[in-house]
This record gives sequence, C-alpha cells and structure tokens, in this order.
Amino acid sequence: MRRKRKQVKPGISGNIPYKQRIEEAFKSNLHLQDTSRQTFGKVQLAKCISASGLEDIFAYLHILLRDDNPQVVTAAIQSAGQTRNRQFIPVLIGKLADPRYKKAAAEAIFNFGAKTMDILIHYLNDPKEEIQVRLNIPPILADLGGQQAANTLIQNLDQPDARLRDGIIKALHDISGRSREIKLDEGKIVKIILDEAQNCLQTLAVLYFEAGLNQDEGKTSRIKEKRIRKRLIAILEKRLDDDLERIFRLLGLKYPHDDIQNIYLGVRSRKSDIRINAVEFLDNLLSANLKKVIIPIIEMTLVDGLVKKSLARLNIHVNTEFEALTLLLNENDVEILCLTLKLMAELKDERYVPHVGSLIHHENEEIRNNAEAVLKNLEILK
Repeated sequence: MRRKRKQVKPGISGNIPYKQRIEEAFKSNLHLQDTSRQTFGKVQLAKCISASGLEDIFAYLHILLRDDNPQVVTAAIQSAGQTRNRQFIPVLIGKLADPRYKKAAAEAIFNFGAKTMDILIHYLNDPKEEIQVRLNIPPILADLGGQQAANTLIQNLDQPDARLRDGIIKALHDISGRSREIKLDEGKIVKIILDEAQNCLQTLAVLYFEAGLNQDEGKTSRIKEKRIRKRLIAILEKRLDDDLERIFRLLGLKYPHDDIQNIYLGVRSRKSDIRINAVEFLDNLLSANLKKVIIPIIEMTLVDGLVKKSLARLNIHVNTEFEALTLLLNENDVEILCLTLKLMAELKDERYVPHVGSLIHHENEEIRNNAEAVLKNLEILK
C-alpha cells in the first residue's frame, strides 16, 4: 500500500517546528555581511510567514514592515495583505502616507475585501488622521465598490479639504460608472453643489475686491504689500477655476455625465458662440434651485463686467479689505491662509487681532509663524 507523503510547509526542515525555523532564519539573517543576501533573505522570510498562516510568527512580519530597506518593506506589505489578518490593516493604512508604499499598501488592503470597510471609514472620517492617508482611502473604497462604499463617500462629500473632496468625487464617478445599480443620494449631492457654489461666490467676491484694490496705485503704493496682494489674487484665480471644475464634476453625479462634460468643455472654450450655447444647454438641464446659483457664477467667470451686478443680485457683499481678509481666514488652504496673514502683517490693522490670535496655536507651523508675525508687527506679541 502506497503511503501518503507528509506535506511540509515552506521553510520547514525535518521535524523542526515551523515557528522555531522562522526564528532561527530571522536571527541568522541579521548576521549576514552581504546586504543583497540579507535583503533576499528578508523578502523570502516575509513570503514564508504569510504562507504559513501562523499568527504566532506574525510579529516577525511586523518587524519587517519597519525595515530600513524599501524592497523588504514592500515585500512585507504584500505578505501582510496575503495573510488577510485584521491586525495588519491599521499598519497598511498608515503606509498609504508614504509615496514609496502607497500603491502596494492599497493593493494589500484591497485583498482584505469588505471587512476593511469599517476601518477605512473610520480613518476617512477622522480629521486628526494624516491627510495623505485619508487622500488614498477613496480610491480603495471605489475599488471595493458596492452601495456601502458609495454611501460612505457621499456622506463625506462635505470634507473641508478640497483635495479630499476631489478624491471622493472621482471615486463616486468610478463606482457609479461601474454599476448602474448603485444609488447616489441626490439630495446630499445637491446640497454639496450649493455649498461649493457659495464658496465659489465668496472667492469671486474677495477676488473682485482685491483685484480692484491692487489696481489702485494710491492705496497700494507699498511694494511688498502690492506684491503679496498680487500673489494672493493669482492663488484665488486658481482656486476659482478649481471650484468651478469641482461643481461640474458634482453635477456629473446627478445629471448625465457626458452632457455635463460637453457643457464644461463648451464653457471653457475660447469661442464666444460655443460658450453661449453651453450656458443655454446647462440652463435647460438644471433644476430651478441649482439654476439660479450656477448660471450666474458661470456668466460672471465669462464676462468680467457682470461680476459686480451679479454679486449684488445674489446678496454677496465685500465692501472693505477687512471683510475680505477675515473671510479668507476661514479657508482650509494653507497657501491662502499664509498669504492672507502676510498681507495683514503689512496692513498693521489692530482689528485683525481677534481673528488672528487663535492661529498662533495652529497645527501648521507656517500658519503659526505668519500669525505671530501679524501680532509682532502690531506689537501685541514680542
């Protein structure tokens, strides 16, 4: 009678327990003088640990995830994903912040399937979590797909960081484009579109006021002040373009994507007749509550002379630079905040003190330093 051969797990020799074999291999590898052999050995150890499925030796995989060699860390990330053991999920999510490992980490997290959803949602919702980690979560949710992922992304559309909102919108397009069965909360989408439109109008109002002030040579004779204002205007113009593009991408979640895409391209065209046709098409497509806000914004961005009249009609008023700059202090953009504070430092207006004081404890060092500079120029802080 033919006897069955005993199956031996990778790396096991004879009757030596697998855990002991890994421990011995790990220790002996540390004493290798040849770095290339040491790297190769660590990569093989990572593979063996994941193949074993033994939680008793997963500690060694954690150690490899902290290795100095990127090749070893990448192999450990891949192996951690293959174990599908939840203890590795937070570590893998943390690796999303490192450009060297974010692709491997995202693929490893995807291996866990839907059971990572609750943890991913927690990290996405946590404002204290590193932004680079949060930025890489929407694409993973999009890859996982399904109604739960779509619902989570919809509920996070109002994140204050514009980069995160952009990533969430893109992920929603990916999910909805992949399955017609996915239902998106249109009420929430409309609310976010209106919020974005309000932000856009505020940016436009501040930009209009600052641009006019910068052209007044009498009020802006100081060279440094004028230079800072010019940089701020350039950033606000870029911000306005980004806001408008984001509005159209959000509209693409509610209305036929191809129609919205064609309208956006038409609005951005250099030919006036194409722009006019695009605005008319959009006017016929939008619901009444969106139309009364979106159409004026597009008209204002196309025809400079309509800005003042349209802002007044929409009850958007910025009458002084004090109003304009204090509005900008509510922004979540580091560059805009820093330029605003630099301009305040030049203006030396004590009315800014209540608005700037709390920023000396901001989590961002550059913002803290600029806030301190404002208070020092006003001799409020030494």
